[in-house]
Amino acid sequence: MADYKSIHGVRVVGYTADPDNIIEGQIWYDGTAKTVQYEIPNKNTAGTWRTANSINTARGGLQGGGIQTSAIVAGGGDGPPWGAGAGTKQNAETYNGTTWTEVADLGSARYDGDGTGSSNTAAIVFAGFLSPGPTEYQTQTEVWDGSSWTEVSDLNTRGKSGGGCGNSSTAALYVGRYGGSPDVAQKNVEQWNGSSWTEIADLNLINYTNAAFGTTTAAISCGGIAGVGPTYDEGTANTESWNGTTWTEVNDLNLRRRNMDGAGIQTSGLIAGGYHPGPPGAVNDQTELFNGTSWTEVGDLGTARYNSCGAGTTTAALMTGGGPGYIGVAEEFAGALTLDVGAWATGNAMNTGRYSVGATGTSTSAIAFGGRVSPPNAIIDNAETYNGTSWTEVADLGTARFQFGSSSSGSATAALAFGGNPSTANAETWGGSSWTEGANLNTARTSIAGCGTTTAALAVNGSSNATETWDGSSWTEVADINTARLAGTALGGSSNAIMAGGEQPASPYALYAQTESWNGSAWTEVNDLNTAGHVAGGAGDQSSGMIFGGSRPGRIALTEDWNGTGWSEVADLNAAVNHSGGAGTATAALSIGGDLGPASTGNIEKWSFGKTTKTVDTD
Repeated sequence: MADYKSIHGVRVVGYTADPDNIIEGQIWYDGTAKTVQYEIPNKNTAGTWRTANSINTARGGLQGGGIQTSAIVAGGGDGPPWGAGAGTKQNAETYNGTTWTEVADLGSARYDGDGTGSSNTAAIVFAGFLSPGPTEYQTQTEVWDGSSWTEVSDLNTRGKSGGGCGNSSTAALYVGRYGGSPDVAQKNVEQWNGSSWTEIADLNLINYTNAAFGTTTAAISCGGIAGVGPTYDEGTANTESWNGTTWTEVNDLNLRRRNMDGAGIQTSGLIAGGYHPGPPGAVNDQTELFNGTSWTEVGDLGTARYNSCGAGTTTAALMTGGGPGYIGVAEEFAGALTLDVGAWATGNAMNTGRYSVGATGTSTSAIAFGGRVSPPNAIIDNAETYNGTSWTEVADLGTARFQFGSSSSGSATAALAFGGNPSTANAETWGGSSWTEGANLNTARTSIAGCGTTTAALAVNGSSNATETWDGSSWTEVADINTARLAGTALGGSSNAIMAGGEQPASPYALYAQTESWNGSAWTEVNDLNTAGHVAGGAGDQSSGMIFGGSRPGRIALTEDWNGTGWSEVADLNAAVNHSGGAGTATAALSIGGDLGPASTGNIEKWSFGKTTKTVDTD
């Protein structure tokens, strides 16, 4: 019988543990588990939303189209009061996959119309209202060419709150609506051919506030308020499919709802958000995918919303704005198997379990120092280094401490500890063999967040609101953070960092989701965490980072990934923990120690991104 070497020309190498720097396709023998293992890519199995940059003007009831990396939104509103120049908007913004830019205004202000398009240079919007009165429902249609809006032929029936879909500015459907003469719920459908609207076959069900996606010859309409008079349904699960000639009822949504929006094509579409009539009624964050036959629930929106604007496909969608409260938040959807994802695996524990531990380095070469052992609640000065497999005790800190800041971007041979509890301004530098006391912080504090290196570090907040930078020899007070907080998580360096989460310093001690970005001179609020919390571990930097564990308010295993713009929930830790130390990057991180309740722990977990280990079935 042929063996591996005779087939491939090399032997399977044996290890007592997983080898370092594993590459895709590598195969090895795990002598401890007595199994043959190999490495493959690790992809997301279901779709997920990530927060993107917000539009410049927060609003709901906006319309637009395009794809995730090239889209436009226009109109909408934030009334009352309504009307041009007031709550009903004319302004338009384009999206390039990263930022929103104000462009030329619509010719007519409108709210709760609809639209479609192929990109941020080719789109069409139609219908809506100037103010809520029935005489204000619109027929106007405008086309965007990348620089200006042009009014073209009107709809045949005025209205608002219908479903719009299509794949370009020259081919669109407007499905259902509230309007007409007299103004009532409608089941009529109109088709745009680039020059005029034509009435085509009606829906089977009278409907408005519905969502639509697809093309002029193959589309889906779903949800909405169905019927009229005393028998209407305030939120239906009904779904109808269009084949270019007739509408046919198909499988219902899993959750009945209205005022949501959609993206995609007839055989691969999605809807997200909306209002579920209950009981009890609630704004919704659920997403459902349609495969041409049935609906499946996938990852929720980060922000529940209704009257938003959708664009893109089931592998790369965009959802922008909405209500309640007229939000500007945009979110991007990544479909299944489109993203590399990570997973946590347990590693060998530290020699001394502890929480509120300082840490820095990489996932294969790190140092952990200080902290508190519980029981018996002893503050310690112990330090240990990690080589990717095991921990070794090294020289102790000069001052035992916990709840202190550290240089999160340092190394196993170059680390910085500063501040902490008992309240101190003391700072110490690790040079690879011993700790050396250096210049103190200007303000002593506990529950401090820190990041950077031994020559360029940042001390943020804590029991003082001050921010201080370290240049390798002294600390300098700089601009305060906008939201004072205790025990947040800082990532990055002295001139480019983020600070996320934390706890209000005084009663009622609220937990924060706020994230702020530091540019070397000032703090700017950016997109919030999905879940407020404090005392979390962290790894990475301003452009690519992660936080894990913490209290939100109880101990959790939650992990959130930061891509420089927004946060996305990813794979949980194996054990819920708070007060852990963090080291490494967003693709290769360590969670070190922490508090498992009722005792501190020396356990570690290792984050591996974009790859997973499989065991060969030898049966």
